[in-house]
Amino acid sequence: MGKQMTSALHGFFPRTMRGQFMVVILVAIVLVVVIGDWIDVFKRYMGIEDIDLANSKASTMALLLQKVPIDERSNLIEWSGGAGMPLEMIPTVSLANRTAPEASFPSVRWIVARLFPADNPLSAGGRQVMLDGLPALVFPLDGNMSVVFKDMPDTVVTSDVVGPLSYYVLAFVILLGLFSAYASRALTEPLASITNRLKEVEGDYLAPVFEERGTVELIALARALNEMQARIKKLIDIRTRLLRNVSHDLRTPLTRVRLRIERLSQEGSESILSDLDHIDALIQDTLDYMSSAVNTEKLERTDIASLLQTICNEYSDIGKAVAYEGPDKLIGTCKSLALTRAVSNLCDNGIKFAENVTVHLTHHGSHIWIDVSDDGQGIAPGLRDLVLEPFFKADPARKALGIRSGFGLGLSIVAEIVEDHKGKLSLSDNHPRGLIVRIEIPAIA
Repeated sequence: MGKQMTSALHGFFPRTMRGQFMVVILVAIVLVVVIGDWIDVFKRYMGIEDIDLANSKASTMALLLQKVPIDERSNLIEWSGGAGMPLEMIPTVSLANRTAPEASFPSVRWIVARLFPADNPLSAGGRQVMLDGLPALVFPLDGNMSVVFKDMPDTVVTSDVVGPLSYYVLAFVILLGLFSAYASRALTEPLASITNRLKEVEGDYLAPVFEERGTVELIALARALNEMQARIKKLIDIRTRLLRNVSHDLRTPLTRVRLRIERLSQEGSESILSDLDHIDALIQDTLDYMSSAVNTEKLERTDIASLLQTICNEYSDIGKAVAYEGPDKLIGTCKSLALTRAVSNLCDNGIKFAENVTVHLTHHGSHIWIDVSDDGQGIAPGLRDLVLEPFFKADPARKALGIRSGFGLGLSIVAEIVEDHKGKLSLSDNHPRGLIVRIEIPAIA
């Protein structure tokens, strides 16, 4: 029964934000009316004065006093006092000494009088004053005498103030509370869920972005994000399959050509084999770049010092001058395979253009710095941003050193890996010569 009731309520509740806004406003109006009735009962129980009623009574008595003969005024004043409306006739000239100046901005009485004016203005020439420090009404009787109505309700706690003010505050509080609860549940929570889910994906294009629930607008947003992700995944899959097929179709004839050349005489075969190695390296660079774009490796705690020492030892084993400097052990959070590829690419570039390469590891606060430095020609400052772009090649430096030109993907792969680690890649001059490439990644991701 409870589930049927809940299902019926969900079916009745609007699915669009516009409809839900209207429901929130309607509920707020109902609550204001219901709670406002309770406030009216509370005002009557507390005996809060109605200033409009008091003004009406005072104006009526003043009109009577102005119309009756002078000798009957004392009787009328006596009867009024017995009825709960104390009156006093005083000379008009004495009012100046007993009344305070009219309230002015920014006093509370001035603000209240402007925000909550009486519904029925005073008649018979009456005005409100502060007589002997208390609120009172003064009406002229003739040129010499005035009648004063004392014990008037304080303008700050009358029904004209407490009633409207309570409704204003009540309406504001109820609307604020309802819209805050609605925004938190129907807007903020789903949007935050989408944002957190997108952050958790981390290149896993197979994972769904967000469960399609909530208002019509949020469901449409989640569906659009899921469809966009599916299209991205499809495009990446097509591109990856294409490159793999091309690499396979290229490497198969290259392998046959290599075998045939090796059977020939040594004269001239070394240069041909070198060309084949270069073509094979270009294919591998392209595949490495594509695999870095779809890397789904997860972050994990790793001994980065041990990882870098292993890389340097592998280069040393084949006779390359690559040295490690830094602590024997440094635990950090990284994608070990991707970081290995990045550092290896930097070392490959270093040994192409320099005689000595050094990998230096340091821990700076919340970040880990990996500096790969060499003593080669370096890179001009104007080209340092460009060399991080895919397919950019600093050909003059390569030709001067007799180095074959690649596709220009080595540093691009490094830049993508560092960005995937939420890190920073920078290039600077080494002294007295050479280049320093710094990888800066968070120690704890």
